[in-house]
Amino acid sequence: MKLGNSEILKISLRKLFPFIIMFSFYIVSYGTSYPGGGFQAGVVAGTLVVIYGVIFDREHFNDKFYKIIEFITLICFLLLVIFGIVFYSNLFLWITVIQKDSLIFSNVFFFFMNFLIFFEVNSSIILIFRNIIKGYQDE
Repeated sequence: MKLGNSEILKISLRKLFPFIIMFSFYIVSYGTSYPGGGFQAGVVAGTLVVIYGVIFDREHFNDKFYKIIEFITLICFLLLVIFGIVFYSNLFLWITVIQKDSLIFSNVFFFFMNFLIFFEVNSSIILIFRNIIKGYQDE
């Protein structure tokens, strides 16, 4: 039996999709204050997109789109590391220096970092599972 033939899975996924995406954004938005954050939210959203693609047998974006997202987030991480090394002589301890001066900046920074991690993990999960599924279908 193919997963796409199940009407129960299709209907339940259509009904739950917006709530699960909203839950993943909830996790990433509260990641600076509570346990959780970008990694967990990225796994939730990425897995949901993969399941959606398997059940409905379509991909909304191709792999090149997710590779571009991974590249952009990697460049942003590298820029933050270079900024810390050049101006404060360490990788991420410069955040504590800025945090003493401005609590608002540090919260915005951690919120930005959570979203970077979210997009990186989300695109990685999607690419990994798509490659596994394509390898399985080729056999």
